Amino acid sequence: MVNKTTIFVFCPRLFDIRYLIATGVIRILAERLRIIIFVPMHLVNVVEMALEKKVEVRELKITNEEFENVLFSFVGRSIRLRICRSISTIFGLVYSQRIRKNLSQALHIKNLLKKRKEQGGVGWLLGLFIVAAALLLSRSLVLRRLLQKIFYYFAPKSEHGEHYDALRPALVVTCTLALGVDGVIMAEAQRNSVPTVTAVQSWDKTSTKGYPIVLPDAAILWSHVTAEEAAVFLDLPRKLIYVEGAPLWDKHFIFRAICSRESFFHAHRLDQTTKLIAVSIGSPCYHIGNMRLIDFLISQKEQDKFEYPVSLIFRQHPGYLSYGAERVEMAKFINARSGISNVAFMDVETHQYGGELMYREADSDNLCEMFSHCDLSISIASSHLIEASIFGKPAINIEYGQWVNDMYNFDLSEYRAEHLYRIYGVDAIYRATSEKELIEMTNEAIISPDKTRAARELLVSQEAPVNQGYAARQVSMRILSRCEAN
Repeated sequence: MVNKTTIFVFCPRLFDIRYLIATGVIRILAERLRIIIFVPMHLVNVVEMALEKKVEVRELKITNEEFENVLFSFVGRSIRLRICRSISTIFGLVYSQRIRKNLSQALHIKNLLKKRKEQGGVGWLLGLFIVAAALLLSRSLVLRRLLQKIFYYFAPKSEHGEHYDALRPALVVTCTLALGVDGVIMAEAQRNSVPTVTAVQSWDKTSTKGYPIVLPDAAILWSHVTAEEAAVFLDLPRKLIYVEGAPLWDKHFIFRAICSRESFFHAHRLDQTTKLIAVSIGSPCYHIGNMRLIDFLISQKEQDKFEYPVSLIFRQHPGYLSYGAERVEMAKFINARSGISNVAFMDVETHQYGGELMYREADSDNLCEMFSHCDLSISIASSHLIEASIFGKPAINIEYGQWVNDMYNFDLSEYRAEHLYRIYGVDAIYRATSEKELIEMTNEAIISPDKTRAARELLVSQEAPVNQGYAARQVSMRILSRCEAN
């Protein structure tokens, strides 16, 4: 048997796992390499099942939750993590201003200060310090590099030392640009003289998540526009950036409907003669807004407020898999409305093991079927604005209601972020700032579906310009080439 070169893949978040498994990147790499994938302990068994035990799955020794919630202590590891966490908080607000300002920064700063002011006292003073430090760092590359070195010095030195010593990997792969705990993971790789590659798992990570605490040896991005953001806002050298397309959208470009429109409507108990509105339920951060949106659209359908008879299909947001209380409440909410005529709900397809949930590849098929057969897509600050455009369908973005989580509490009308405004700049998306506008725009999109067609095509060419349909293989080949180069 030929010995395979070993690489480590670190996935501290469910979305990292989804990106690498659902797209097939891990399976492609496993044909040529020995893959050791590190995930949080509670996900080890379900990831093994999802990968049919063809890849070695091991416990991630430091989780994102531990890093984000580390308490102050004078014990060696804890104080190191606390210092790293503090630096990470500052870097989450930092963007290079060498060429232009980043729109997302003002939103992040405003919400951090709002949260800190509510805490009062020391929390408020620390908030002011964090913001002042972030603004100063945004103006000085020298200070950014200095703080990166301080982070590297304090980062725990041997979280996975036994694995590095025993297996000597040729490469470490991550999915975010040193966001939070990824900085600790990448610093450990550097200490072990192992090169790092970041295969960025989303369309917004180069402009809305702050500055990388540790620079990778290579970054694989989705588009030329995200490559430009990485160079301008994150100081990534252009020679280290590779644009290989959007693996999560591969199926969108090559999809052929498995079932006919008639069969799809029949399966979901919908009237085939109606216009189908596909509604992507938003992130759990919009939980209250999600429930209000569902009830509002159902009420408008029941009152015949649309120009044509419509059916509604609501798709659950995968983020609910990570939110216990909200997931349970949404399930009860949906169940109470499951018998309404011409209203259907589509859940996320998952593997389940011991109460833990993991995406199934069949989930992508369901999503594609929905986009393929719908007449219009409605979503909330989501990539579905782009995905609907890939399928040639008009899309409406909801820009009202509260967005709430541990970091943010703002109305969507205030959501000025780089990744959204680069989409808005193409003028392909309807932007509903009220319920009244939502109904007006829905009617317009149903009556004139081709009105934004040219702009939608431009949007797709901007966000997924290369390797349409086979980006996962190209990302895998790029990782493989970096591995062979080392």
